[in-house]
Amino acid sequence: MSTLFLTLVDSKSFTEAADKLFISQSSLSKRIQVIEHTAGCKLFTRNTRNVELNYYGQLYFNYAKQIKALESACDQELQSVTSGAQGITIGAIPSMNEYHITALLAKFMSETGIHFRIKTATSGKLERMLHDHQCDVAFIKAPGNDYILKQLPYFKDHLVAVLPPKHRLASAKQIHLRDLANENFFTRTGKFTTL
Repeated sequence: MSTLFLTLVDSKSFTEAADKLFISQSSLSKRIQVIEHTAGCKLFTRNTRNVELNYYGQLYFNYAKQIKALESACDQELQSVTSGAQGITIGAIPSMNEYHITALLAKFMSETGIHFRIKTATSGKLERMLHDHQCDVAFIKAPGNDYILKQLPYFKDHLVAVLPPKHRLASAKQIHLRDLANENFFTRTGKFTTL
C-alpha cells in the first residue's frame, strides 16, 4: 500500500498515479480510501486539479517512505536467498549418512528454507563434477590432485585394519601403514589389493 500512497504523493493526480501503477483511477481511489480508513483520518486535500498532502498526510508520508525502504530491503534479501534455492546441487559420497551429512543437510534446509538436489557418486567422480560445474559443493572422502578445489574439513575419519586373531599384528596397539606392506586387503569394492 505504501507504493500506491507514495505514487499519488509524487504525481499529485489520481489519473497520472493510476497510469503509473497500471490500475484504474477508481481502483486507486478505493485503495487510498482504505489507507485513510485504516489511518482514521483523511491524508489528502483534494480539489478539481490535483491532490495535496494535508497535515496528517505529511506525518503518514514520513513513515510510508520508511515502509517502502523496508519492503525493498526485504524483497532484495528474499530474492538473494530464494535464487540460491532454485539451483543448489550438492554432491556426496554414497556413505554420506555414516558421516551425518544427511542430518546436516536436513537441518540446513529447515533453518534456511533453501531446497537442493543431492547427487551421489564416488569421490573422484564428484571432483570432476565440481570442476565441470555439475554441482556447487561436494562431500568427498579424500581429494585427489587432478583439480584445484577449495577444501574445508568436515569430518575426521579413522582407518581401522581388521585382522584375523592369529595375524602377526593382531595384538599390536597401533599399526603403521608400513607394517602392512605386502599384505593383501579386501576393499569395499570387493577386490583384493596389496599395499
